[in-house]
Amino acid sequence: MARDGMTTFSDIAGKLEMLRVECEKCGRKGQYRVMRLMKELGPEATLWGFVETVTANCERRQKKDIRDPCRAVCPDSAQGADAAPSMTGFAR
Repeated sequence: MARDGMTTFSDIAGKLEMLRVECEKCGRKGQYRVMRLMKELGPEATLWGFVETVTANCERRQKKDIRDPCRAVCPDSAQGADAAPSMTGFAR
């Protein structure tokens, strides 16, 4: 686990092959190979930072309406690390 308590790709490497990102509100889903993400972003990149990048064009995220936020999560991240990161927003 990263020093700041956020899950990194090195935390889930070897535990998860694919990292799923899903949003219960908009229904969008995606999956990404963990080893490829580690190569592209580095082993100490956080899942939170990755989800922020993937969700950059989310309408709900751009509006920043706390009453109707997007709810993107990595549902499998708890299997690959001690705790799942808290995340909001997802790509539209």
